[in-house]
Amino acid sequence: MMNDNISIEKLWYDEDFYEVQIIMSTKQIHCKINTYIVDEEINALSQKILDYVKNDTGFYWEIGEEDSDSCPKIIIESFIKDISGHIVLNASCQLQSIEENAKCNYNCKFPIKTEMGLLYNFAKQLPKLNEQEVGICVHLWE
Repeated sequence: MMNDNISIEKLWYDEDFYEVQIIMSTKQIHCKINTYIVDEEINALSQKILDYVKNDTGFYWEIGEEDSDSCPKIIIESFIKDISGHIVLNASCQLQSIEENAKCNYNCKFPIKTEMGLLYNFAKQLPKLNEQEVGICVHLWE
C-alpha cells in the first residue's frame, strides 16, 4: 500500500499563477503531468481533504480542461475509507500521446491507497506551494 503517492512540485511562477508537476503513482502506473494552477485551486484541495478527514464527507477536486495541452484535466476524489483509517482515492487524468504529432489523448483512472494521517499531513502541507519559491515539493507519502 505504501508505494502509492501523489507529489506536487512547483516548477515556475508568475504573478497570478504557477506551473507545477503533479506525479501520481501506484505499483501499476506512474503519471507525470505539468500544468498551470492558481493559489485558490491548491487551497481548495487542501480544504476539501481536511473536511473529508474531519467530517467523513466525500470530496471531489477537479482542475484543467479536456484536451488541453497546457492545463490537462486532473481529478482527485474520495472513494473508500475503512474503520482502520485506510483510504482509497480515485485519481483520473488526461495524458497526451507520446507519439510525435499525435492528436490523441488518453484518459487514465486508477486508485491511490493511503492512510488517514498521511492524507491529513498532505493537506496541511499543500498551502506551502502558494508561499514558497520554485522547487518546493509536497508528497502524500512523506
